[in-house]
Amino acid sequence: MLTPKRNCYLIWGLILSVVGVILIPFIIGIPIAGVGFSMSAYGAIISFVEEFASWEDFIKKFKKMFLKMKANIQKLFVHKEADK
Repeated sequence: MLTPKRNCYLIWGLILSVVGVILIPFIIGIPIAGVGFSMSAYGAIISFVEEFASWEDFIKKFKKMFLKMKANIQKLFVHKEADK
């Protein structure tokens, strides 16, 4: 269940969670821990759903939803320069 090939999000999420919790006394640890918790939750859901072969449609929709969220967040924080 903890193979890096399938659960890279789970492993990176756990690593970021531990680093974030260690760094909580410094303010930078709070967002790192939040990202880590989110990534580990995403990885856990994906690993659970992949155990059931009949849920392939759900996996595709779930991954598509997170890709849309990533695109929307990039639109918010990545500003293109105005045309000259």
